[in-house]
Amino acid sequence: MKTAAIIPYALVAAAALFAPQSASTQDAPAENSVTAELKALVDKVYPAYVLIGGGSGVCISSDGYMLTNHHVADSAVAKYDADGKPIELLVRMAGKGKPLTARPVGGDPRGDIVLLKIESEEPLPFTPLADSDEVRCGDIAVAIGNPFMLSGSGSEPSVSAGVVSAVGRYQGGYSDCFQVDAPVNPGNSGGPSFNIKGEIIGINGRILTRHGQRYNTGAGYVISANQIKRFMESFKAQPGGAILVRHALISGLAICHDKRLEGVEVHAVRPGSTASHAGFEKGDIVTHVAQYAIKGWRGFYGKVCTWPLGAEVDFTVKRGAEEIQLKARLDVPVKHNQSPLLPHVDDEEEESWIFQDGNVREADQPNMFAIPAPRVALGIRMRPTGNWQGGFEVVGFPKAGSSYVTNANESLKEGDVVTHLNGRPMKYTAEFADCMLGFKPGDKVKITYTRDGATAEAEVTLSKA
Repeated sequence: MKTAAIIPYALVAAAALFAPQSASTQDAPAENSVTAELKALVDKVYPAYVLIGGGSGVCISSDGYMLTNHHVADSAVAKYDADGKPIELLVRMAGKGKPLTARPVGGDPRGDIVLLKIESEEPLPFTPLADSDEVRCGDIAVAIGNPFMLSGSGSEPSVSAGVVSAVGRYQGGYSDCFQVDAPVNPGNSGGPSFNIKGEIIGINGRILTRHGQRYNTGAGYVISANQIKRFMESFKAQPGGAILVRHALISGLAICHDKRLEGVEVHAVRPGSTASHAGFEKGDIVTHVAQYAIKGWRGFYGKVCTWPLGAEVDFTVKRGAEEIQLKARLDVPVKHNQSPLLPHVDDEEEESWIFQDGNVREADQPNMFAIPAPRVALGIRMRPTGNWQGGFEVVGFPKAGSSYVTNANESLKEGDVVTHLNGRPMKYTAEFADCMLGFKPGDKVKITYTRDGATAEAEVTLSKA
């Protein structure tokens, strides 16, 4: 192993900088001790590094689950390509020349994370995810990656070190990330940042650039390990068969700036919405999202968007002199785009309601990393019912001879209300599209629907879109 050869001067400098100071003149042993500790850390985590495409990744379990950025492996939000063949990516473990195959498991384009599974008959080296709530400003951060593809097509990554400069940064899709000054550059994307214990505090992603030059300026952003953990269950078993996972907001909840700086103020609650059923009221001051104290709309959306669509989240609100605990389901899917600061929702009516306050509003932006269109069709024409619990009314079927025709019209008829796909509640059009990315033509899905107050099921064989 050539680990010592690739440790840059920055790592040794960081060790000297953060070595404990003593009034004694015997400083050298302390420096050597910390330097040795950092070298031992690199030796420990180095084998878990994964080279993938033009970026980096890291193995997080012995059975081959690995993480990288969506912008490194943007095809990994679907199971099959345009020809119906399983999507496969070639990867290499650190120090290993033999390529391995990795398959998509789940993807979060807005949060810039994908989970893949490496195929291997033997256990793979890995490093665990840390409890990133414990990360503090000033903690040592060690990054491993392949900046500027310096290792070529090889698998010998580079190591850099620095400190955590800030926590809780709100950077749009990177909604609650860390800022680090460890040098990370193009090619580091998707690679890990470690704490001194050798645990992954997060996945390196964006860097702050200047003058149009894509090189490190001392401000890199790291997607927190705890956010990734919250998405992990959905990555591995997304309801309905989808592997694409969205961030989400609460239907009918509009917030605005709290002039008292105690949290965020509830600007409006739409009657009959999820927010209304959860108990939010106009004028409430939301002070906590789960256990996290928040200040302002950035803090609110920053914390809320660390949970996936469908999650139930606790909120603490002040209503006059009273403190109230509420629980709400995140049910409005957020668009995949990483670029906008605000989490725009994939429904025009919800978008206009949630962002009705002029101080919490921005124009949407083009998506730099477009999601592939569904390659299969259900063969049903539908429209939303408008019910707060969801459901789609069947309004027709494709004409005979169309490539979109399926056997759906053998069981369903106009006026039926489709409520679930493969057991997943259907409330927004985007959720159907997300599910379709998990299938290929000829696959069968289960449709749950209601007719005249009775519930029934139908098995539909998907056609090519």
